[in-house]
Amino acid sequence: SDDMRITNVTPLIKKEPKETMGNHRPISLTFVSGKLLESIIKGKIVVHLEEHNLLGNSEHGFREGRS
Repeated sequence: SDDMRITNVTPLIKKEPKETMGNHRPISLTFVSGKLLESIIKGKIVVHLEEHNLLGNSEHGFREGRS
């Protein structure tokens, strides 16, 4: 549904003074169900890529135990 693609972006203060806009960074607050679905899909894709040896040794940024 469209609700899963909607996110609330909230400014988070990273340093003082908080009145300066450059001292904020945006964070997005997404639905838990959307995060769960994203996690499941990512896991399935990674398993598929690893089982079929479609990832090179240098591609390790998102793979478990290869940082």
